[in-house]
Amino acid sequence: MLYRIRNYGLDRVSLSTPYEGVIQTLSNILLYAIRKIMKALGAIIFLTIIVSVGAVAYLIWSERESNSFENYKSVIESGLITKGWVPSFIPKSSYNINEHHAVDKPNIYVELYFNPEDISYFEKACNLLSNNTYKCPNSGYPVKVTVTNENHAIIESI
Repeated sequence: MLYRIRNYGLDRVSLSTPYEGVIQTLSNILLYAIRKIMKALGAIIFLTIIVSVGAVAYLIWSERESNSFENYKSVIESGLITKGWVPSFIPKSSYNINEHHAVDKPNIYVELYFNPEDISYFEKACNLLSNNTYKCPNSGYPVKVTVTNENHAIIESI
């Protein structure tokens, strides 16, 4: 038997020649080689996709920075307020400050605690959207401030 490739798959053809055994053997070797090549190509394509996805994920996440600060003074010293990564309107009583930002985009996320008496910092710099939620300008981009538990604020890009 010889396998002949057609548009719709493999088809068996009967041969009655003295070379039928040789042709059958060569046909089997060829089909075996094609299967091995297809498996190898599949593995190469799969690995290429995995590496590409990993590279893209690395590039996306490597462009993010995160910082933690004990208090307002340490944020000032870091220069992140002048760079716009931490808003200038945060209360001076702020402590336990965590910020995350994308280096190539104006997206920020800041979480902090403050003295509840300093809520006026947000009230002066921002517009009240709803109970304990404010919209504020920050380096030309709007941010949303959500105050929880009277002394905890989350500031994030809109």
